[in-house]
Amino acid sequence: MPYLKKHYIDNDPAIKLGHIGYLWVREQSTSDKPHYHCVLWLNEDKVNSSYGILALAKQLWCEQFDGTLSIPDNNYYISKRLQADSGASQQEVICRLSYLAKKATKGLHSTHIKSYSYKRLPKKK
Repeated sequence: MPYLKKHYIDNDPAIKLGHIGYLWVREQSTSDKPHYHCVLWLNEDKVNSSYGILALAKQLWCEQFDGTLSIPDNNYYISKRLQADSGASQQEVICRLSYLAKKATKGLHSTHIKSYSYKRLPKKK
């Protein structure tokens, strides 16, 4: 995440995302290689769709790690709509995020390797 912000977002005046919050988790079960899941929290007043940031993430991942990036359907939620909507949409987001918390694929590596990391958004004043 710091690389994304430093080398792409801060250097491109067209990208004005403001603060970015994130959560990533590392998973590995039967494969000999780990895989990762990532969640971004972006300023909904500055991001109208997920297309641009997902294209940037895909470009970065391929350039830096020579990896593949799978993007799930329904990958974008707007919190104002979630707050105004029924509990069904909120429940959908909670269910989707709870997938990252499963224990079965965590901790199957050296104790010197992180299984997750996050950065909180600053509190509103």
